[in-house]
Amino acid sequence: MNIGKHSSLSCARIRRFAGFACVSLFAGACSVHAQLQDYFTNRVTLTSSSAHISGNNSSASFEAGEPLHAGKTGGHSLWISWVAPANGIAKFTTLGSGFDTLLAVYSSTNNNPVSFDELTPFAGSDDSDGLQLESEVEFGALAGHRYEIAIDGYFGAVGGLELGLNFDSTSFVPPVILSVPPNQAVQLGVPVTLSINVTNIGSAKLKWMFNGVENGVIDTNFTIASMSAANVGRYSVKVAMNGGNSYTSMPFELQVNTEGITTALAQGKILDAPSTPLIGSADAGGNFVIRPRTPTGVVRGYTGSQIFNSTYAVIDPTEPAHCGVSGGSSYWLIYQPPANGTITLDTVGSAYDTVVQAYAYNGAINSYADLIPISCDNNSAGNGAGRISFPAVKTRQYVVAVEGVAGANGLGYLNYSLNTNQIPQAPSLLAPVASTVVQPGTPVSLTPSISGCPPLIFVWKKNNATIATTSSVNFPSVTTTDAGSYSFVVTNDLGTLSAAMPLRVVIPPALSWTVGAGLTLNIPTLTNQLYSIEEATNITGPWQAWSNNFVGDGQTLQLDISGSGMHFYRIAVQ
Repeated sequence: MNIGKHSSLSCARIRRFAGFACVSLFAGACSVHAQLQDYFTNRVTLTSSSAHISGNNSSASFEAGEPLHAGKTGGHSLWISWVAPANGIAKFTTLGSGFDTLLAVYSSTNNNPVSFDELTPFAGSDDSDGLQLESEVEFGALAGHRYEIAIDGYFGAVGGLELGLNFDSTSFVPPVILSVPPNQAVQLGVPVTLSINVTNIGSAKLKWMFNGVENGVIDTNFTIASMSAANVGRYSVKVAMNGGNSYTSMPFELQVNTEGITTALAQGKILDAPSTPLIGSADAGGNFVIRPRTPTGVVRGYTGSQIFNSTYAVIDPTEPAHCGVSGGSSYWLIYQPPANGTITLDTVGSAYDTVVQAYAYNGAINSYADLIPISCDNNSAGNGAGRISFPAVKTRQYVVAVEGVAGANGLGYLNYSLNTNQIPQAPSLLAPVASTVVQPGTPVSLTPSISGCPPLIFVWKKNNATIATTSSVNFPSVTTTDAGSYSFVVTNDLGTLSAAMPLRVVIPPALSWTVGAGLTLNIPTLTNQLYSIEEATNITGPWQAWSNNFVGDGQTLQLDISGSGMHFYRIAVQ
């Protein structure tokens, strides 16, 4: 049943137009050409038992009311219809496509639907086992039934695509899986029953699979008497029929949230994480209250664990190296605290070597570039586990990545504990700021010592003009043109702090003496630089500053220092 980019299809002739491609289809002989269509109402119909269609979705659109294919955000979908030529097992795949694909199959009570509201989701796939970013669906198909096929790009991905179809007919009506359980999180120790909705079972056997391995259960239901970490992972159902025919349902994931937040899921892709956040809840007034830990009225988001299995995590080569460690297989969780406090996160209990990193973001997450690093750790908790702590506010969502070192994966723990006795603070200075006075060529860093809840947003100005949004302003080798009135404003979710850090770059004057009727000290000056004279009778001091200072005007300052006895002088320039 496997079909790929290089499937052998005789008589194939590819023609391209309007950015899409078509290919000859086969049902034992050459048939009509089929083209993937942008608009649902323009789709063409296939009736063959095998096909290999090439196309490109770069210029495709996403129509108003169009469903999310495979439940994921897309943006550039193409459509085609397929009518099953007989009873049997169908497989569609995007193997060989050049981007992250979404693949969805829909059915309808109307044999020729014209609107999206007539469609019922039948099967869908984002990243299929063993295919990384490509997709695959297989299902029991009924003779003469029409199926609507959509191919899209994950979160707007575009490029050249390959759609393969392979159909194996059966001498009987195959079982048809109508629905599988949703991805979900449950509490430890509770009973769990997973059920599939299937028709036409007949003599077929429904074999439950756990992480790709048959677990011996043959039924429409799979019951876990007491949920444990050992039950966390990916489930599917293999439909085994007479004659050796079989197909496997779409997989679904079972995780643990120890507080029973069923909608909180760690995700293998960062862009999926915002759809399943762990959002803590408090009382109606937003206050922290202690309630009995019962199935109802439980305080959520304060202390608990999210347990997941990253065996099928997708490796994204564009993902940042969390904490500077190159990994590859990451799971992501969005955490929003129920109250202000200090959150501690660790991966203690994970079965593999992990790195943990927390990020903030503003607005929406569209790419890794939207992430603002807050804290990261690799192995401070021992045995390959990381631990981080940082102040957090209840109005913000935080992105937490748990990455396997060197691509390691398996059963993962993300444990969280919110301490509401250590509340986050507005920005404040840990030490006074002062003017910086240096000579040309000196390396200088204007770095205020700031505390406050992250993320801290900086805006630096020089002489009232914005110059940077970094936490410091650095000069590898200052010049006189770098001198100026520097100031910064730092803001977080709780307040704002402003301060000035002037920088003066001074040039020590080349002093000279003039001996005439008396003794004159000659001091070349630079405009606007301040000169202070200090005097002592011993070179080791004590030094006494003159009561008057001098502002340079570009001319030479001449001071009469005639007098009795030995005196020492030095010039301070600001």
